[in-house]
Amino acid sequence: MVQDLDIRKQVKDAFEKANAEAALMFEGGKRDQYRALKLEGILDAPLNLCITCDRDRAGPVVLGRTHIPTMDLYSTVCAVQNLWLAARAEGLGVGWVSILDENCLKSLLGLPETVIPVAYLCIGQVDHFLAGPELEAKGWRKRLPIEDLVSLNGLSGTQSLSTTFIQALRQAQDEAEHGTLGKNSI
Repeated sequence: MVQDLDIRKQVKDAFEKANAEAALMFEGGKRDQYRALKLEGILDAPLNLCITCDRDRAGPVVLGRTHIPTMDLYSTVCAVQNLWLAARAEGLGVGWVSILDENCLKSLLGLPETVIPVAYLCIGQVDHFLAGPELEAKGWRKRLPIEDLVSLNGLSGTQSLSTTFIQALRQAQDEAEHGTLGKNSI
């Protein structure tokens, strides 16, 4: 947890620097659109959490990481999602500040070399929750069609998804977005 206001101000400054660099990566109108987005709440949110992963904590050979050594990072991200879902269930908003230089954040928080900052979260009460993804609502990027994100028997599989399956995916997504998922079934 990051409570110290001076440290939070330094994290905010680090965000501002990284954000200015990121804005320059976009061209013309997209740059202006990017600059108009609110991408952090570091000083606004009552709670700032930096979720980390100590890559050496469990020793040189770790169950679950013998063949996928980054599994600890994936598990940490799953924990972030669980925290996010629990916060949302309690009516709290969560913002993931991803526009930060990792080495700068490590330095500001005094993290050892083996500790990776996975997520910097801003948590607190919000006025309202949006009906859909904010970046989509603000015209940044449209959601990809769900059938483009699901494949059958691997990405190089020659079988295509059935129309019935695609319709079921779309219906489930629509129900999930409207809070009715599972309410129409037994």
